[in-house]
Amino acid sequence: MRCHDEIRTDSIWANGNITLESTWKDVTPGNPIQVSGYLQSRGNVKYDYSGEGNGWISGGVWGASVEIDHNQVTSGDVSIGLIGGNDSVRGAGAVSIEGSYDLTSTDIFLNGGSGDIRYNGSLYTYDTSYGSAYNGYTSLPTSYTNPGVTAPSVATPDIPTKPDPVYVDRNGALNEPGPDLQDKNVDVLYEAGLTSTVNLLEPNWFHFQTMAEMDDVSNPGAPHMIYDNGPGDSGTTLGEILFVWDATKPYSSQETVYNGDPDVDIIIDKLHWQHVGAAFEGTIVSRGDIYISSSDTNWFMGSEQILNLVAGGEIMSRTAGLTLAESNNCHYHFWAYGDIRLENMRFGLIGVNTFYGSFTAGNRVYYADNSFWTSTEFKWSRWALDPVAWVPPFKVLTWREV
Repeated sequence: MRCHDEIRTDSIWANGNITLESTWKDVTPGNPIQVSGYLQSRGNVKYDYSGEGNGWISGGVWGASVEIDHNQVTSGDVSIGLIGGNDSVRGAGAVSIEGSYDLTSTDIFLNGGSGDIRYNGSLYTYDTSYGSAYNGYTSLPTSYTNPGVTAPSVATPDIPTKPDPVYVDRNGALNEPGPDLQDKNVDVLYEAGLTSTVNLLEPNWFHFQTMAEMDDVSNPGAPHMIYDNGPGDSGTTLGEILFVWDATKPYSSQETVYNGDPDVDIIIDKLHWQHVGAAFEGTIVSRGDIYISSSDTNWFMGSEQILNLVAGGEIMSRTAGLTLAESNNCHYHFWAYGDIRLENMRFGLIGVNTFYGSFTAGNRVYYADNSFWTSTEFKWSRWALDPVAWVPPFKVLTWREV
């Protein structure tokens, strides 16, 4: 199997060769191969990916010859479990295990560094942590036998056809003939204007401003009302607020950060919430655009944490290959009066978990095939922001007690 995206599979047992290969893709930084089980073959086994992200073969490798290669210097490790006894890799011929030339740490670990290698004739390892290596191994796994499973039958329903136009007379009578039909009668499907845009109700920006001002009073150690070249801006570019939310600032859960200038954009350069524990929620609001960026490549959120983004313009990702990495039951809720553009971003899960969230845009939501749909299980959830934030401002003119 050769592809450009991630490969995730259970155990593979074959009589012929096994090849799992994922090469570099222009719009993502990594394409890990994750095998939840073993790779076992009476032929040759090749496991090779170039890119960031952790890969693994949890049940070890066994084949006539074995080649394991990971080519990415900056991040991501490969872990290999045990195929039997204390053996992580068994090859009846040559074995080659080559890491990514990490400058600071080991890249490939066999059973945490204690797993053994068995081979016959030739062994090559680089940037690999293992226990012992034993030459002269000639055994192959047993032949695979197909149990003969009968493929289920699948019903193929007909594709429904477009319904015929329903004509209604303008006085309410169905199919009433008029003097020239096409003028007197109305095509209901056409008149519905189903391709028309939806005008979203804008938030009550003053509500979010008030929440941020109250948070500034209760927690003055972290900026909540943020300004271009002022509090909350870590950069120097005019018209942009380079915003960082991590352990360097004492933010608390359920706080609001607010930019009230529609001509200024928020650039979220870093979001790292792992230090705050579970059940943490934060809201970032901008009258202008919100850019999802990162000098550290990835964002991180822990279990049960919630991020709300509200933009008076657009929400866009501008760091190619940015991954929003989260644990179980994280929630991302994005609301933009314009577009939500996530073409060069993806959502990645740490383990087999579920990501929840919602995306609301006044125009369109864009995403690429390498985004959250191929990297995580996505489920819709209702966001927890106060609905009062979308109540139009009003003034009480008169009132009477009843």
